[in-house]
Amino acid sequence: ITLTWDVVTQDTTGTAITVDGYHVYRGTAGGQTTARLTATPQAAPPYLDAAGTAGTRYFYAVTAVKGAFESAKSNETSATFLANPAAPAGVSATAQ
Repeated sequence: ITLTWDVVTQDTTGTAITVDGYHVYRGTAGGQTTARLTATPQAAPPYLDAAGTAGTRYFYAVTAVKGAFESAKSNETSATFLANPAAPAGVSATAQ
């Protein structure tokens, strides 16, 4: 699942800033995005989550980080990891 978001360009007072990065959070229910996926702030979007379980719906939120400060979480979005396709059946070969 690839997540994208708008970069933060100002603080809560409207003053222009450059953030240090972003933390991505995941949960398996709305309002439960408590598992932080990023050990250190992600420099910029996008973020690829490749560690989910096929068929499971995950909810995501992102925060902005500036120094020792972290913003409130963004609105949530969700996506479901797709299952791998089944192997082809009925494969045969004929000598020519």
